[in-house]
Amino acid sequence: MKSKFDYIISNPPYAIGNIITKSVIESVEFGEFINLMPLSCYKSKELYKNVNKLELADPSFFEDAKITDNLCICELI
Repeated sequence: MKSKFDYIISNPPYAIGNIITKSVIESVEFGEFINLMPLSCYKSKELYKNVNKLELADPSFFEDAKITDNLCICELI
């Protein structure tokens, strides 16, 4: 039985973010899933196939982030 959520907003650890994101997509029913992660992470596990829309994040909003050059906010399906 899948868990059900109306909204999921996540910022997973980048080293394993693609694994966590793939797991959520496969095991959770959701209405809307917003994920903050570097764009390059979506290649692994073919997560780019689940991206509905994306927007590059303004690096100035995340000055303390380890990675800011390709950080994006994605809506996943």
